[in-house]
Amino acid sequence: MRKGIFILLMAIISIACKSDKKNENGEESPSSSETVQMKVESESEKFEKSLLDYREIAESYATDFPVQGFGMQKFNDSTFAFVFKVGNIVTNEVVEKYSIGLKGYHQNSDKPYTKSASPSLTTIGNNGYVIIKRKIENIKYFDSLETYSYTRDNWKASGKIGDFKLKDILFE
Repeated sequence: MRKGIFILLMAIISIACKSDKKNENGEESPSSSETVQMKVESESEKFEKSLLDYREIAESYATDFPVQGFGMQKFNDSTFAFVFKVGNIVTNEVVEKYSIGLKGYHQNSDKPYTKSASPSLTTIGNNGYVIIKRKIENIKYFDSLETYSYTRDNWKASGKIGDFKLKDILFE
């Protein structure tokens, strides 16, 4: 009789524990590690949604430096950032081997907007981003943006290592 009561008690506890993991729709709730992962992913997604004209891309500056996304970030009327998503496989050591050049073409001028940078890696959530903050005055749109990389320490000898062009960049 004791054995029967013990088995019945264990069955009730087991069912009660199972039902705790279900939400109001009867679906299983994620475990604590899954919840943490969801928060990390949502932090990256929230950042990407805050960017102006964000888009997924599949380009690379070098074989060890792929780029998965691009967007613009506005700080004030004349300060913007070019944001390149590099995911979670690119390290700061890789990013610091290269410099990045930007050449933006716009209809307001015959001369392109040109800048270069020695970038570093910024981690948001579980993704890495290269964020190049620059002052951009009297331009609200690039017809195209050519972006390229070269070796940081020996740019004359390396020349362009990798480049790609993005079209229709809106940052207003």
